[in-house]
Amino acid sequence: MTAPFAARLGAPVRFLANQPYILLALTMFFWASNMVVGRGVAGQIPPIFLAQARWLLAGLIILPFGWHHIRRDFKALRQRWKAVLILAILGITVYNTLLYVGLRSTTAVNANVLSSMFPLTIAALGFLLYRDRLTLAQFLGIAAACVGAAVILSGGQLQRLLEFRFTPGDLWVIGAQICYAGYTVVLRERPAVHPIAFLTATINIGAVLLIPFTLAEAAVSDIPVSLDGTTLLTVAYLALFPSIGAYICFNRGVGLVGSNRASPFFHLMPVFGSLMAVGFLGETIGLHHAIGWLLIVGGIAAAQMGRRDGAVRFNKAGTD
Repeated sequence: MTAPFAARLGAPVRFLANQPYILLALTMFFWASNMVVGRGVAGQIPPIFLAQARWLLAGLIILPFGWHHIRRDFKALRQRWKAVLILAILGITVYNTLLYVGLRSTTAVNANVLSSMFPLTIAALGFLLYRDRLTLAQFLGIAAACVGAAVILSGGQLQRLLEFRFTPGDLWVIGAQICYAGYTVVLRERPAVHPIAFLTATINIGAVLLIPFTLAEAAVSDIPVSLDGTTLLTVAYLALFPSIGAYICFNRGVGLVGSNRASPFFHLMPVFGSLMAVGFLGETIGLHHAIGWLLIVGGIAAAQMGRRDGAVRFNKAGTD
């Protein structure tokens, strides 16, 4: 790669690295697809094996790019090893494992309803752990986005929400949600290292910690592991986009605006999920979708008027 070409390539990357709203929207698109793919293969691939394969491949892909940064930032990573370990456990080892287990026995509607409660969970944990307080704009923004998500998920019919019933898998999904809300709030404790160094460390640590659980699942699972085309394509997609791509975007986005201002973006998951349902399942878009989308976008915009709790802005060296 020539120097001029590298310079041209670096300019848009640096621009994107300082656009938190684009980064967070991309994150939610990738994670909405994670829900769709996870549900689609729920009966074909053991859930813990899927999480293990996803993160193991992601770790192998990112390691060549992150090794230089790991070596350079090793001292800082070692000094903050407790924070790195906690974030690896919450965001890598536990979150998607619980989610994939839950998707075996919960419904699509329930999973989307529960994912829409992320902002409230983040706000609660932020207050409990760091005494973060929502501004009026943030509160109103989260409330509007919650209503928008409810409109989409209920099809504009209040009775559907009133008839909401928990399934056994919902408890797993709730546990996953709490873990990732914790990851989002505690992300402010990450060491001041290159983003790729941090991501390489957490992905590989989290993947290693999953190994004993994968072995335990293999001993009792009633779903055989088949390395066919579906499995390989699924793992490859999850490793590249909902894993590496989404986590780079999410970590950077939260670092720029803080957890409370980032949390309403989770309501974009049912928006993207409904669009994917149109594209892949042949479903149609109704007036309730448009109303819900407007409420969600308006809520996100309102929440950005609040202060940046726990925000960390990296200097140029942090994105090189």
